[in-house]
Amino acid sequence: MDLDFDDDDLDIDGPKLTYPGEPLTSSQAFMRGHGTYVDNDEVIASVAGTIERVNKLISVRAVRTRYNPEVGDLVVGRITEVQPRRWKVDANSRQDAVLMLSSVNLPGGVQARKVFDAEAVYSNRNDDIDDATRTAISRVSNIIRVLAAQFTPLTDAVLLEAYDWAVEQESDVKDVLQDDFGEALVATISARR
Repeated sequence: MDLDFDDDDLDIDGPKLTYPGEPLTSSQAFMRGHGTYVDNDEVIASVAGTIERVNKLISVRAVRTRYNPEVGDLVVGRITEVQPRRWKVDANSRQDAVLMLSSVNLPGGVQARKVFDAEAVYSNRNDDIDDATRTAISRVSNIIRVLAAQFTPLTDAVLLEAYDWAVEQESDVKDVLQDDFGEALVATISARR
């Protein structure tokens, strides 16, 4: 598969699949990204997946990999450990996320750190929580800050899992979670992968 083409020829209808060892393009024309390596002046795929191009950067997103949250993603996680000022959250990612208690907003816009003994109140192991990423997520510690102004435990909810490549980019999913009265707990989710 040769990606040496002009920007006018970049009209790609859908994702292009590649396999490990397939030459993608020459290393003089493009920079290599994740999922690729350079050999004999060629950028070669190191994983099976879809080819992504951003300007002159060529990368391959693996077909099957652990989820790595990005800014703007809605993350549903399970509290696995409660520490003095933070929670460890299993978000089905490469590492457990760290949710600082000071960044949790309770109903009414009150921050949890201002509530007396909030750690004891919200310290049930295996509580389901939902929160959206707001600021940059460190790849090392996978820190997630709460975007929503409410803390909503999920009870009797169904969690659907899908490969991230199977979800259309910039797609909206409405009324994902509803309570018994039809009120949406999460109105809109934007998939930005």
